[in-house]
Amino acid sequence: MSVTPRVRLPFIGTFVVRAPWPLVRGAYLTLRGGPFLSLELHAVDLLGPEDGLPAALSATQGDLQLPLQQKLDRLEQAVGWIASDFRCTSLLECSREVAASRWFPDGQRTE
Repeated sequence: MSVTPRVRLPFIGTFVVRAPWPLVRGAYLTLRGGPFLSLELHAVDLLGPEDGLPAALSATQGDLQLPLQQKLDRLEQAVGWIASDFRCTSLLECSREVAASRWFPDGQRTE
């Protein structure tokens, strides 16, 4: 999963659908210069109260209280940013490319 520099804020689906939108956009802008971005999604990121989940689950999982369309709109916009700045690929392919380039998380490369 991708995390922002310094504060190490995880850029994941739950963050995209729940955080204040200016914070989501700002976090994305700190990540867009990197070699890759991994947006991790969970099934709950694509569920809403209209899916009829148990009330006890919705009470403890706050993002289940958000309307599904609102979540989809936010995810669509974030994926659009990613698609405009990165080449979309599978995590497997990305890991192979990272291993082949000898890229390391601290930004150092070895040849």
